[in-house]
Amino acid sequence: MHILLCTINNQRYGFDLQNVERSILAVECTSLPQAPTHVLGVINFHGQVIPVVNMHSLLGLPSRDLGVDDHFVICRQGEQVAALWVDHVQQVRSYEESQLIPAKGIVANMDLIRWAFKEGDTITLIFDLEKIISSLVVGTRSC
Repeated sequence: MHILLCTINNQRYGFDLQNVERSILAVECTSLPQAPTHVLGVINFHGQVIPVVNMHSLLGLPSRDLGVDDHFVICRQGEQVAALWVDHVQQVRSYEESQLIPAKGIVANMDLIRWAFKEGDTITLIFDLEKIISSLVVGTRSC
């Protein structure tokens, strides 16, 4: 399994690379009235208007302004595409699935996290992109 590693609020997280289209420098978003609190707005990505998920808000972390060094990780789940705002993109790493700890085995109701990985003193939490992106589709639950 190939994982794109990034940081959000100095914590290391990962995205399954099979759902990642690319990482781009963050750009200004167009606000959406009455959008869920975890939706920062929308951007034009190659002619397609896509939502930008404020991962800080979604994770219950302190809010902050978008910075010039921040990134959007463009992810696809089926037909749905979204940009996920992260602080920094680090690298792509390969892990065997046997090295990953299912998040449900750590704490119940960790809907946004699918796996955890321990490397030395560092713990990486790997997002469940299906849950994050499906929360943006009309008619599904919100996070």
